[in-house]
Amino acid sequence: RKAEFGLTHKARLSPNCLGERCLADRRAAHVLAHSQGAGPADEEVLEVLRLWGFRQNRNRLNVLPSGQQWVHSDTLGLVRLRGLPAGSSTGLARGTLRHAHFVRLLCRWRESRRLP
Repeated sequence: RKAEFGLTHKARLSPNCLGERCLADRRAAHVLAHSQGAGPADEEVLEVLRLWGFRQNRNRLNVLPSGQQWVHSDTLGLVRLRGLPAGSSTGLARGTLRHAHFVRLLCRWRESRRLP
């Protein structure tokens, strides 16, 4: 199933980071279950984002503040798989499948704020 979505590499996350992501996903599921059709409140989304275990990324040099070694960074959603010809293959970012409630909460929040 992982290969079907382009997920062939193992994530290199610390146990703490994985635990934080699981907590965020569970909290997101709770918020979604109690939203009663309305979009989640900004405060609820911020709470879930604060629970999320962001990856420490040393490769985002274009956004790396002076004097820092890394930034919090994650990729969610549909991505082009690297190393393949353009247009040949896309897949889901690792966190998208593993933490579907978290991603769904972010999507529902964004959708509820669309301009008419």
